[in-house]
Amino acid sequence: MGLEAIIRGLVRVRSTRTWSPGLLTPPGIVTGVGYASGDALGTQFTFDLPKGAAGSGSLRMAEYFDNDNEGLQVNLILARKPLTVPIADNAAFSYVANSKDLEQQIGEELLFSVFQTYSNAQKSVLYDISEDFDLGDGRTIYVQAKALGALNIAAGALPSFRLTFSLDF
Repeated sequence: MGLEAIIRGLVRVRSTRTWSPGLLTPPGIVTGVGYASGDALGTQFTFDLPKGAAGSGSLRMAEYFDNDNEGLQVNLILARKPLTVPIADNAAFSYVANSKDLEQQIGEELLFSVFQTYSNAQKSVLYDISEDFDLGDGRTIYVQAKALGALNIAAGALPSFRLTFSLDF
């Protein structure tokens, strides 16, 4: 085996690719019920990075689709691991003391607070986020939405999110 072959074996050449898990709607949202600021909006959910992805990359853009036309702030929290204690829909969001859940959070909360209005719906977009992450050996990202206003979601108008990543392969 030549020196060049040895070096190729030691150095893994990586490429990046833009990828999105598609539209994400938090499960467990109860419609017609008021949320207080700081309440969990639905329950924690997950998505897996595509096969072949290295488990690292950068969050590039995030979109929030307010299909209920409320225009109230919603935050999204991404994490490397599940919450130590799951939070029920419409319950106050907080990390369990000494759980180290905060250490699993990927970057800061994504704050959707500025909206574009489209007649019967609104949209909030975060551009150029550039939040790098490394899941180690994992390929799963855990997500929790949090209401920051007095939301009251109507039936048939559940919110959704789209995240766009630049992933290492």
